[in-house]
Amino acid sequence: MGSVVRVALALGLLAGGAGCGGDEPESPYRWEEETVYEERGPAPEPRRRDDDRDAYDRDRPRGGSSGHYGRGPRDRGARGAIYSPKRGVFCDEGVASCYVAKNAHVGVTEDEFGAEAAERLERRLGEGERTARGIFRPRGGVVCDRASEVCYDRDGASLERTRLEFGHGAAEALADRLDRPRSGPGRRGGVIYSPREGVSCDEQVATCYVEDEAHPGHTKRQFGSEAVRALERRRGGGRDRSDGIYRPAGGAVCDRLAEVCYDRHGASAKLTREEFGREAAARMTERLE
Repeated sequence: MGSVVRVALALGLLAGGAGCGGDEPESPYRWEEETVYEERGPAPEPRRRDDDRDAYDRDRPRGGSSGHYGRGPRDRGARGAIYSPKRGVFCDEGVASCYVAKNAHVGVTEDEFGAEAAERLERRLGEGERTARGIFRPRGGVVCDRASEVCYDRDGASLERTRLEFGHGAAEALADRLDRPRSGPGRRGGVIYSPREGVSCDEQVATCYVEDEAHPGHTKRQFGSEAVRALERRRGGGRDRSDGIYRPAGGAVCDRLAEVCYDRHGASAKLTREEFGREAAARMTERLE
């Protein structure tokens, strides 16, 4: 069925022509409407609000050397803080990796983020620099990570090099992260998960638990050496410290900083409610992965 197009025709009239009564002159232009039918096929279906996003996701290139790797300007790269644990070393919480000017550093990554993060980094290094999560060196003294879309030189994360390698969007995302406070024990949020049977780990306090104790070995593997040092300090505090860890009774362990209790089955809503109240139990339940 043809669509209807309305065309306005301006017809000029002689200046000073006769009006329709009265002494005032008629306007020099008269507008008329003409209906024109054009065959254009059936009308399109109503457009959904998310059609633009669907088209963007469908049409944009995946991978390649542009550095976008299928992410939009506001949904790209990593999240989390970028910090320096020691001079000349820079770590990214978003991809749990540490770097020096020459390359990504497996040893420091293990200290900061745990053995599993170090193993993931080793795999990424072995995959080659051309993969979507590869790490490469565009020139001497600079290392770039495709997973986070960040480049580093001897002074740390570089906005200039990041922009050159990954574009303005990546540089803007990096600028937003540079002043972000570092995550760590005691900060709200983070899930409670089980990396293997019988082990429960809490990202909020960077601690792992096995049955009735907080476990330094699993904590180091999941969260790194610094988390183990923090755990050792907290283990000695018991009930008397606001961040202490204690065993109430009967094969359970409770963490006052996280306000969560564990038994051999993992995080326990019943024990948490008994020790810290209903609200703590509800918060714990929301964080279970």
